[in-house]
Amino acid sequence: MERLKQRTVADLRRARTELLSLEKGCISYQSLEQWYNESSNVFERIYDTSHYAINSMALVLHRRYTNETDVDIFEDIRVSCIEEIDKAIINIDRTQIVRSVLEENILKVRDTKLSSLLLEFNMAKDISPNLAAIGFRTILSLIIKERAKKASPTSSLATSTDFAFEPSIKEALASNIFTSAENKLLKRFRDGGDFDAFNNITHKTGINTLIDKSRLDTIVNLLNTLLPTIF
Repeated sequence: MERLKQRTVADLRRARTELLSLEKGCISYQSLEQWYNESSNVFERIYDTSHYAINSMALVLHRRYTNETDVDIFEDIRVSCIEEIDKAIINIDRTQIVRSVLEENILKVRDTKLSSLLLEFNMAKDISPNLAAIGFRTILSLIIKERAKKASPTSSLATSTDFAFEPSIKEALASNIFTSAENKLLKRFRDGGDFDAFNNITHKTGINTLIDKSRLDTIVNLLNTLLPTIF
């Protein structure tokens, strides 16, 4: 629905520009009716996307203006139409949900287990970063498996029902199931401090093994890079 809202707002702005481009001296019932008919599809979408009922546009089709010649009257109608378009845009914008890139990507994940873990990771990362960090290990392993199903469907990485965090990363890099740019990010995670930190939170005791939520930013970036490879 959000993409439909964006498209409707863009189409409304186009219709607004086209209406304002009509020269005042040439504006008439016929020119306004033609403009309305050419954009009628987008006007019908307004209610679907915002439940806002557009009203003033109907003035264009009123037959009592068919023989009108006063351009000032048509200018008033044009102003009313512009006002109605602006109200519609505001109402659609008000209902739009601004999702993060990660949230947009999660909506496209087909695998139920992976999508469920991603939803929980997204909810937990700001309030329970350590639990999110523990879950991330499984999430990354599942993304690698889903990517292998597309890039190398007969490989052991794709067909095995078991997976392990470090071996999954190692095999993914060795088999080049990702592009060089994606491999670069994955290597950076494996060879940098993040890998050890995420291993320690899962396998070691002590306060020094806890994860600060700011550290999850790089992980979210990695997820946003790798998730589109499985769609």
